[in-house]
Amino acid sequence: MKKLFLAATLVLASIGIVSAQSRPTFRLDANFVGSNMTTKVGSVSESASMLAGFRVGGAAEFAIGQDGFYIAPGVAYTMKGAKDDAARSRLHYLQVPINAGFRASFAQDMTVSLEVGPYLAYGVAGNTTLKNSDLSVDAFGDKGALKRFDMGLGIAAALGYQRYYFQVGYDHGILNVAQKGSSDFSIRNYDFFVGVGVRF
Repeated sequence: MKKLFLAATLVLASIGIVSAQSRPTFRLDANFVGSNMTTKVGSVSESASMLAGFRVGGAAEFAIGQDGFYIAPGVAYTMKGAKDDAARSRLHYLQVPINAGFRASFAQDMTVSLEVGPYLAYGVAGNTTLKNSDLSVDAFGDKGALKRFDMGLGIAAALGYQRYYFQVGYDHGILNVAQKGSSDFSIRNYDFFVGVGVRF
C-alpha cells in the first residue's frame, strides 16, 4: 500500500506542476493486450508464449505551451502474464503511467501523437494454473512466484481523427518481479497493446 500511495503522490505532483498552465483534456481507451514474461537464469534468457487479454484506462492531458507538447498522467487496469507447455499465469494489475507526449496535425481533423514515460503497477490479483490440472495458486501469495509491485517504461503512438484515436503501444518491465529473484534469476513483464479511444 505504501508503494500505491507513492504512485498516487507522483501523479498528483505531476498534475500540480502543469495544472497552473492549462485545463486538462480527459480521455478513455480500451485495448487488446498481448502479454509475455521473460525469465533469465544466469546468462540464458527465455520467453514463454504470449497471452491475450485486455486493458482499459484513462488519462488527463495537460498542454505545455502552444507547441503540441503535453503531460498525461493516468490510471489503467491491465492484464499481464504468460503461458508455456507447463502452466499459465494470468495477472491483473492497476497501472499508473506518467507520460510525456507530442501531438501534431497533418491534415484536416487528423493528428498523430507519440508518448513515452515510466509507469508503476500493482498486482491486485493473479493465479498460476498448471496445464491439464485444476491446481491453481495465487501468483502473488506466499506460495506464488511473483512480487506485486512492478515498474517499467512505456511508449505509445496514436492516429487521431477529431476526438477519436487508434493507438498502439509497448510496456517493458524493468523490475525483477520474482519473489526469490537474484542477479542469477529474474522474471520481467512486457506487453504490446492496440486499441481505440476518445478524448473529451
